[in-house]
Amino acid sequence: MIYVKYSTSKFATIHEVCRETFEEQTRNKFPWEQGTPVRKQYAICPACDNPVRLVGIYRKMDKRPHRVHTEKDIEGLQRHVLQKYMYCMLSKRSKYIDDAERFTEPNESQIELCHILQNNFHKVVYIAEKILHIRGSNNFWSSTLEQFIASKGYLYPWITLENLPWMLIYFGLSQKNIFNQDIVLESKIHQVITDKCNNASFDKVIIHANKSYGKLSKSENAKGFLKPICLRFSGHKKQMIEDVLNETMTLYVDSGSVEIYKQSIEVDQHYFRNILLKPDWKESERCKKLLNSAKEIMEKYNINNQ
Repeated sequence: MIYVKYSTSKFATIHEVCRETFEEQTRNKFPWEQGTPVRKQYAICPACDNPVRLVGIYRKMDKRPHRVHTEKDIEGLQRHVLQKYMYCMLSKRSKYIDDAERFTEPNESQIELCHILQNNFHKVVYIAEKILHIRGSNNFWSSTLEQFIASKGYLYPWITLENLPWMLIYFGLSQKNIFNQDIVLESKIHQVITDKCNNASFDKVIIHANKSYGKLSKSENAKGFLKPICLRFSGHKKQMIEDVLNETMTLYVDSGSVEIYKQSIEVDQHYFRNILLKPDWKESERCKKLLNSAKEIMEKYNINNQ
């Protein structure tokens, strides 16, 4: 489906592009509908917050209803910002930008995303652990965030609200040893480590949220030492398929210098936003520790004052 929003808030609910939703959200009032003699319908891009025009919601076309960036200011809506548009993964212009490019200074959007990351770090970690099938310690995730900030991962132009948990691990887990972390038993990572790392053990089993976890450690019967078992990511790719964003990256697991596992991971474009909008989130002591750690790290690198 193709989505837009009818608010500039990062936390705004996104809606499918269709006539029924447009009328329900806007009642065909200004600034969402304007122009004479031909009335045009507008919304906000969920990725870059620039104005977009809705095409095909009142007129039959061969193509299903979709959005098009206006590339200019629209009266009554937030100003069109060229830099945001150029680096918007939903825009046509973004395909001409080098994927390895980094900003030298954070822009307004990136600073806002850093605030969101700090204030919702426990929720970002929640999704990251679902992706990886790993339940990490507070120190594990604190060092991940610190690596993300220290390496200036937040200056990567293609970070969005939607992919924030994925980008945290993409930049923050580079060559991160998962020794002493809890791994979901029978997950693919658990199976690969069991099959290919003879000295590894998962003896200390815990139950959390109806799942069994084993702590990755050195087997008591091991001969020799346990090589570091590390995660790394590369190959962040984005493409529009029939006006729908498809975003992927590749996870690698290494034992020492040997690659033992590779998996393509797709970014769920709705998961994090839905978690942020969830009203009944219960904050445990673990959540509070993660939030405190995030606050300390952001203050250490003076992110909030940039």
